[in-house]
Amino acid sequence: MILTIRTRSGATKVLEWGRRQFRQIVSTLMARKNLDTHAIALAKLRVDGFVSLKGGIEWGWVLTKPLVVEGDQLHVNVDSWRGRVTAAILDAENGQPLAGFSGEESIAIVADEIDETFRWKQKSDVHELRGKTVRIRFSLLRAEIYAFWFTNNAYGR
Repeated sequence: MILTIRTRSGATKVLEWGRRQFRQIVSTLMARKNLDTHAIALAKLRVDGFVSLKGGIEWGWVLTKPLVVEGDQLHVNVDSWRGRVTAAILDAENGQPLAGFSGEESIAIVADEIDETFRWKQKSDVHELRGKTVRIRFSLLRAEIYAFWFTNNAYGR
């Protein structure tokens, strides 16, 4: 089975599942007594959804490697409708939160969206950090982060 998807940047990715995985799906469907000997299966894949960082029933966090802020907005592909996610932007050298970008000032995201924008109480974007090397500490409670990225506009593209 071959699945073609278009990414946010417009690039095309081709995903190929081997015959073995497809047979497993079909054989599972066939095992149900109310199905005939033929079946059609539909597999839906979340964009960037193969791997996620998953938070449990207690707060946890993950710290990124140092990275350069290359846009005005911080976007995230997240499933946090049962929990929440916050982001603190830290100085890459000393690990301290930058003014206005602490975890306490982060407005928690409670959503299941492939393109959600982080905001802070006094900061609507990260334009003043453009070109700086930072680390991001994502705090998660009953949530999953699939991807994050910087862009130059509010629509994630």
